[in-house]
Amino acid sequence: MKMIKNTGLLMVAFSFLLAACSESFLDRNPKDQLSESTFWKTRQDAEMALTGAYGRLQVPHIGAQASGWPPPSLPHWDAMTDNAYTQHDYGFRSASIGQIEPISGGVISDVYYSCYKGISACNIFLEKVDEIEGLDAGLVNQWKGEARFLRAFWYYYLTELYGDVPLVLQTQTLENAYIPKSSKTAILAEMLNDLNFAIEHLSDGPFSGRVVKGSALALKTRVLLFNEQYTEAAATAEELVKGSQFSLAEEYEGLFLEPGQANNPEILFSIGFVNQPGERHYVDLVYGWWNAVLPIQDFVDEFEMTDGKSIEESPLYDPDNPYDNRDPRLDYIVRVPGEPWPVGVNEAGRDYWDASLSQTSYSLDKWVDPAKNTIAAMNESGTDIVHLRLADVLLMYAEAKNEVEGPGAEVYEAVNRVRTRPSVDMPPLPEGLSKEEMRNRIRHERRIELAFEGIYYFDLKRWKTAHIEIPKIIDTGTQQPRNFEMKHYLWPLPQSEVDIND
Repeated sequence: MKMIKNTGLLMVAFSFLLAACSESFLDRNPKDQLSESTFWKTRQDAEMALTGAYGRLQVPHIGAQASGWPPPSLPHWDAMTDNAYTQHDYGFRSASIGQIEPISGGVISDVYYSCYKGISACNIFLEKVDEIEGLDAGLVNQWKGEARFLRAFWYYYLTELYGDVPLVLQTQTLENAYIPKSSKTAILAEMLNDLNFAIEHLSDGPFSGRVVKGSALALKTRVLLFNEQYTEAAATAEELVKGSQFSLAEEYEGLFLEPGQANNPEILFSIGFVNQPGERHYVDLVYGWWNAVLPIQDFVDEFEMTDGKSIEESPLYDPDNPYDNRDPRLDYIVRVPGEPWPVGVNEAGRDYWDASLSQTSYSLDKWVDPAKNTIAAMNESGTDIVHLRLADVLLMYAEAKNEVEGPGAEVYEAVNRVRTRPSVDMPPLPEGLSKEEMRNRIRHERRIELAFEGIYYFDLKRWKTAHIEIPKIIDTGTQQPRNFEMKHYLWPLPQSEVDIND
């Protein structure tokens, strides 16, 4: 069997603690004096270690990196789809035209190493926390549930992107660094074990920065659905869909802006930022001022009219006023030509957002706070990066139920709850849809509702439509066609990992 020396896991056991201390709200011990001989003695040590595991989430591509570069976060994933174009590469633009190779840098390799560093932090915690005497067993199990959720979260990315990868459930050392790749099926079983443990032991309260039972139910639903276990996915989602612990937020826009995220009843899991002075991140700057990710016309055309019909079918569509009478989410997600944005002017005397700066004529509204009217303010974002929310679960539930039973009343109800939230207020789906028609409606709803949340790229891959939809796009300005071949459904492991075995 091919053995992999996993360099992503070869790290000093406590380096993750040192890296996380600056973000830690449990910052007790001196940052330069942690050692294995003095650590793992007290409850505070365990709390700091768990916070260190959470700190591993603050990385590019998956979270956002506080006071560091490169800055891309979830919206960049849509630039590899028929939703958007990126003016800044970080591997996303290269991937969109088919440059996905073992030697590819940026996101293609970065995610691999970020995931294994996160897994290492979780493994260390799970191995060491039992060494601390006098801790309440229930509390320890809750902490282990958090760590096991995080480990499953990292393996979700690894398995969906790379397929078969090393399965590591213990601390790696130089002596046991060479490990075989495991099948995705085997890793999936371990992910579900972790999530089942988390569901059993996590708090059943609302999400407020630390994962809870609802977080684990949502991630388990996604893992099951993405692996076509539709019956199990529907059953897992049902507890959230029919429960009262979480609910859709009335305001769609506020889900992605710092002021609307505190105590938001819809958010099930987000990557938060507890920042020291000057340690914020750059979501507003990157997606507002930089225009780093730009919606494209194909995506804009996907938005229905307010009568629930497409722009090709609806009598409300006026080509001379193409943005009138559209699904309100268009206004929340996309800044269209001529749309005012009260952010002052830059040093050149030009509005901070100018359509001439966009190669597609569109820019992002989602994740960008218009109240931040200076570059300095944009450079100080405290917005949490949302990964799981109830609207996603409702649509996953509807998709799973439709695949198993067809478009019954529960499928309609779940989709319509998303469409009819007060700030969206789109018409319910028409009655009498076939299973295939409902499948297409759910896919449309996911593309719109979850746009620029780092999900649609994975949806295209699991639906096996990426090789159909992505090559249809020719990038404006460069006139370069997109490329997605069958081999791109799985990314190659980084060349540096392969070289170690030669």
